[in-house]
Amino acid sequence: MKNRLYGLDVLRIFSALFVCAFHTNIHLGAQYGILTNFVKMGAVFMTLFFILSGYSLYISTSGESLFSTERLKIFFKKRFIGIVPMYYIVGLTYVLIELVRSRGGHYYKRLFCFR
Repeated sequence: MKNRLYGLDVLRIFSALFVCAFHTNIHLGAQYGILTNFVKMGAVFMTLFFILSGYSLYISTSGESLFSTERLKIFFKKRFIGIVPMYYIVGLTYVLIELVRSRGGHYYKRLFCFR
């Protein structure tokens, strides 16, 4: 990509990881030691992630017209390939964790730091 800003990509990765940590803390009760209070600021990291993602999309498509049907197809195909597989991986992981928790997997709780 010609206009890639790698520092922003790294910041997006960290903010996405903190959003995931926030959700595991809220929904699964995961604890992160001294970082737990920091992780609980999930809304800040979510906002940062969305702002940086929007800016990255703007930078990557600046100078290009998205009004042609072919460019729109390429744009949405890239978004689909980038989002949908991770959506299903995370969804399946969550379902498997909940299945283990509901069946009394007490040794899994210690392994994954769940309460």
